[in-house]
Amino acid sequence: MALINTSTEFKQALERNSTCVEKASLLLKDGTLLEVDTSHVSEGGLKIDDGVTTSRKFDIGAAITNKLTLNLNNRYDEFSDYDFTNAVVTVWVGKQLNDRVEWLKKGVFNTDDPTATPSILTLECLDNMSKFDTTYDGGLSFPASLRTIVQYSCVQCGVQLYYSKFPNYTYSIEHNPFGEGGITYRAIIGYCALIAGCYARCNADGNLEFKWYDTAAFDGLIDGGVFDKTSADNYQTGVELVGGDFTNYSIGGTADGGTFTDRLPYHHIYSLSGLSVNTDDVVITGIRVKASDSQDSSGQKNDGETYLCGSEGYILEVSRNPLIEAGKAKQVAEYLAGRIVGTRFRPFTASAIGDPSWEAGDAAIITDHKGNSYCTYLTNLTYSTGGYASINCDAEPAARHSADRYAELNGIVADIKKDSQQKLDAYSQYVNQMNQLAINAMGYYETNETQSDGSIINYMHDKPLMSESTIIYKKSIDGFLISRDGGKTYVGGMDKDANIVANVIAAIGISFDWAKGGTLTLGGTNNGNGVLRVLNALNVQILRADKDGLNVTDGTIKGSRIVGSDISGAKIHNTNNTLIILDDGSIDSIEDVPWSGNYTMTNTCRLGSSELNFYTILKNGSWQSWTNVGKIQPMYPSNVDNGDLRIGGIGHISLGKIVQSNVTTRLGIDLVSGEVKVYGTFATTGSKSRIADTKNFGKRTLYCYETPTPFFGDIGTGITGEDGLCYVAIDDIFSETINVGVEYSVFLQKEGPGDIWVHAKDALFFVVKGTPNLAFSWEIKAVQKGYEYHRIEDAELEKSEEKYEYDDIQTLLDRELEDYDLEMEEMEVIESENIESISGD
Repeated sequence: MALINTSTEFKQALERNSTCVEKASLLLKDGTLLEVDTSHVSEGGLKIDDGVTTSRKFDIGAAITNKLTLNLNNRYDEFSDYDFTNAVVTVWVGKQLNDRVEWLKKGVFNTDDPTATPSILTLECLDNMSKFDTTYDGGLSFPASLRTIVQYSCVQCGVQLYYSKFPNYTYSIEHNPFGEGGITYRAIIGYCALIAGCYARCNADGNLEFKWYDTAAFDGLIDGGVFDKTSADNYQTGVELVGGDFTNYSIGGTADGGTFTDRLPYHHIYSLSGLSVNTDDVVITGIRVKASDSQDSSGQKNDGETYLCGSEGYILEVSRNPLIEAGKAKQVAEYLAGRIVGTRFRPFTASAIGDPSWEAGDAAIITDHKGNSYCTYLTNLTYSTGGYASINCDAEPAARHSADRYAELNGIVADIKKDSQQKLDAYSQYVNQMNQLAINAMGYYETNETQSDGSIINYMHDKPLMSESTIIYKKSIDGFLISRDGGKTYVGGMDKDANIVANVIAAIGISFDWAKGGTLTLGGTNNGNGVLRVLNALNVQILRADKDGLNVTDGTIKGSRIVGSDISGAKIHNTNNTLIILDDGSIDSIEDVPWSGNYTMTNTCRLGSSELNFYTILKNGSWQSWTNVGKIQPMYPSNVDNGDLRIGGIGHISLGKIVQSNVTTRLGIDLVSGEVKVYGTFATTGSKSRIADTKNFGKRTLYCYETPTPFFGDIGTGITGEDGLCYVAIDDIFSETINVGVEYSVFLQKEGPGDIWVHAKDALFFVVKGTPNLAFSWEIKAVQKGYEYHRIEDAELEKSEEKYEYDDIQTLLDRELEDYDLEMEEMEVIESENIESISGD
């Protein structure tokens, strides 16, 4: 997570003197704009409470509303005639430098409770997170992704989403999880942030962001330890680096400390007036997720399961999140563990000389007066321009945390306010946000780069030196480009061919030749009922999709599968076939084939209520002759598995069984591709083999490796590091096919002199330890998921469950044979008459 960017001159000036100045713009609800500078603000009259977790807890999914308190001098009634209710306040804090003031934008706030004394007007303001404290209107449809839910909430509450591809944004919720409970949009944002493994906050521009602590901020640090008292030859604390010797300078370890102008990914805080530090670091060891109870399509309740990813110790518990449906606890736990497990930090509380570039969520190193340094994060802070800042890293003590198992979704504490205001449409919201940006726009610095031909490339940037800038606009003859990381990458702009790369485009109308994207949404709220129209070249409508349905007046609807609860019509056509749905409910499938002379042969399949008949029909004008060439009937009794044969498309045969009037496919045979699929247990008394082609020996048979218990396996290679360790990750897809909760086996084969062994095994990885820099091969075997209790079952016992009384079956078969013989006799008589008729002609 990037810190607020400041110039080197700003940092040096703040080191000499922490005094800062402030300014604000206040947009009143009647459109009046007031500009307030430091002369209008009382001493120490600007305070910002900033947090990303609830007090004394380390949360995932917090959605904290931050607060601004602004005290304005009103001794001469300069502000007495204004109504500050629902005003929008944008504030900056700056530092006076030699030739300018360097300003830092600190946020956009909305007045909540203006109060006044005879000489001071106090504005208490909340950031845009407070706009989500309105009741959810139930307008979402499901299934829906996290991104869809967050975007909908932002549109409804008038807040812009900074970046739509936040972590885990594709996570899908299948069923409506909110019910009729009067939930607020802020609670929904918190639920989504939790599943994303983030906290939610509104940034300095008032846009919603999903962020997380920079867990890599301290990766490049080397712990030098302390000057401890010891009788040993060297100090006993800190990391040991081998410096080599003065004979061969090519050996020994190196540590790159960077340069004195590099931007650090953390703050170094040491000007403290008070400090309380926990005795130990907190290391998050696991995530335990409890899924919510849910209902399936039949209305049956499914109890939510609990899944722990990681190990016992300092565990973060997640429960009562309705977006975690039954069956998804493992998925969520493993995702969160991948982002969070292993995070280390030191909880503390301190009072320090403030720095306006600090924000909640930033990484920091705290150094006490003894020179001890602690890696931590700023989870809550209070900054004011006239005093010390209060900074915290909140977390429960490890022992208490693992015992209490707190189960509330923290950070969602808000009174439900009824949404009585009229919502703006999406376009108007973007226009308002653009106006806010224009009103509060800051200046820029400019650099011109002269090329060898005398042409100029122009840069606009946010700091005096381009090397210290984060926001850079680059203008050249080839285009206009925008960078948010100091020019390393350009994320938006327009090139000379008028190609535009942008985040969000809001417009009244768009005319285009083609468009490509992931989601098209039409209508909703103030856009009313969406309509999709397709016209032909004559501007005649041939397709319309609206709230009443899909109407196609010209053309063909094609697809591999068309599903509907009510499909009307007498005929359904395929390329060469016609399915005729008769009044009695049977279906004819007809295909005409030329035969001889004026005769045609038609092969017809007729599906009745209890059987499938195949006929060959000779036709000549109105005359026709039917011959029953086959019949497929279910076996009796009806509960016998695999009792019916279903013939699908050309060359495709599928065997199934009847279960409560629903056909459950158990075996699929595709005669075209040669593919056979078994959806159940496959058993054989012979061997299971594969025929492989060889270059010199023809086709050869290779056999399966059989085990008493169903196992899956994976193989790979690795090499131990300088510390003798190698962490081998278990493939994500492979891990979903096995049960790592059951002890799995790892087999190692070293590929050189030395020794190796399995040091530790985890659900996500295993650790190999041994001789440093030793290459090895590995194989893992784990029980297949769902087959944990299978081991050398009795095959005869399984077959006995499928036996039925012979006499009952024989009686039913005899009855069917009698019916069949009678029908065949009748058909022979009809066929004989028809043949005589043909001979007479």
